[in-house]
Amino acid sequence: MTMDTNKTMNVQHSGSVLLIAAIVLSGFLSLYNSVAMNIAIPTFLRVFDTDLATIQWIMIGYSLMMGVMSPTAGYFTDKISCRNLFAYSMVGFAVMALLSGFCNNIYVMIGVRVLQGALAAFIVPCSMTIIYQFVPYNQRATFLTLQGMAMSMGPAIGPVISGMLLTYVNWQMMFWLNVPIALFAAWAIYRSVPYEVVKTEEKLDYLGFACIITGTVLFLLSFNMAGNWGFTSPGFWAMLLVGLLLIAVFIRRCMHSSHPILNFGVLKNQEFTITVIINSCISMALCLVPFVLAIYFQDILGYTPMFSGVILLIPAVFSIGGAPIAQWLYARIDSKKIILAAMLFLTVGSLMLGKITLETSLLFVVAWLCFRYFGIGLSGMPITDYGMSALPRELSNHGSALINWFKMMANSLSLSVFTMVLGMRTAFYSQSMDDVLAQMKAIDDIFVYSGLILAVCVILSLFLKSNRNLENK
Repeated sequence: MTMDTNKTMNVQHSGSVLLIAAIVLSGFLSLYNSVAMNIAIPTFLRVFDTDLATIQWIMIGYSLMMGVMSPTAGYFTDKISCRNLFAYSMVGFAVMALLSGFCNNIYVMIGVRVLQGALAAFIVPCSMTIIYQFVPYNQRATFLTLQGMAMSMGPAIGPVISGMLLTYVNWQMMFWLNVPIALFAAWAIYRSVPYEVVKTEEKLDYLGFACIITGTVLFLLSFNMAGNWGFTSPGFWAMLLVGLLLIAVFIRRCMHSSHPILNFGVLKNQEFTITVIINSCISMALCLVPFVLAIYFQDILGYTPMFSGVILLIPAVFSIGGAPIAQWLYARIDSKKIILAAMLFLTVGSLMLGKITLETSLLFVVAWLCFRYFGIGLSGMPITDYGMSALPRELSNHGSALINWFKMMANSLSLSVFTMVLGMRTAFYSQSMDDVLAQMKAIDDIFVYSGLILAVCVILSLFLKSNRNLENK
């Protein structure tokens, strides 16, 4: 694709504020909608008069489709341009959010949320691609830092915002809040990103597209259903193996195509591949925290959802604050050292949280959460930029799509597996102690397991080359 030179300069000057606003707001919305609805589960149970297993699909359907559609982002940016894909996705996202507030049937609501998740799948990959294709190198770290801060704010303040809207307004406003923000982001991208002439006339590989959609759905659903079926169920293994087979067919077709839906050739770059693995491990470890903390604060300590959300705002500040510190360090010291330090913060914080007991003070828990969340903020930009900078500019769209696909797969896999593990460990401890203490011990185990996953990231970071960021500078 090509672009007008004068309009490229507009991104660097007058359009930069609008571009930053679009990236920040879109990053916030994509993750706000994946976590903010959890706090409304009791409300949805009353409104739609159904069971918990059905209500959960309001969240699962959204997250599932984000994982399903993520690998196609690279193809569609080549086909209709990154700017157009971002803008169209945000407009569609706004329409789905508007419709969600008018749903009075649970199955219609789930259908709308599935469509919204499919559109949300393009937001983060497009944002990252725009940064690497249109933002000058000396400004890239700033844009990535702001994007990371916005994505941290979504899960951090989402439950608080939802709690306030549920308490003082109504549940519909949780969805309608998205509409003006998404429409503004779409307009801002059109004003700030230069026109792109898309030259590719390649037709979509419909068989490959069907394989990746069906394969990803089956793979993710198999682990979501494992809680009901068990890991020894023939249905679980059939769904898992068929899903993996279809994904393998998709990968093979992509590897033998001159214009693949997703270019797996980027994984030949060792530095990029290591950062993909680290990103996936971080996603596996971090997605567990909101889940287990909800149980700890509400079921064990008896706090309200609103108060639990307020408590989590404290470590969220450390996550948001870690991002600009990472940017400041990135211009001065070896990026490998920053990444290694961030992984150590995450690993040590997780292992220390694995020592919580029923007598542990809230100060101890919040302090180590802050320690852990600071590692999250410190890790985001350096890891992303290290991997993406190792790729040629023209492959940035496929690189960002691949990162997000692996992260979404890791998220779903770990949440399903560790939910099962939490239940199994609770049942094991319940044989020798009361239920509350058994649940506490099981939560400790989950934190320890997540710490061990993050320890893998510490080891992998040692294999990164030194001074990549300083050489680029």
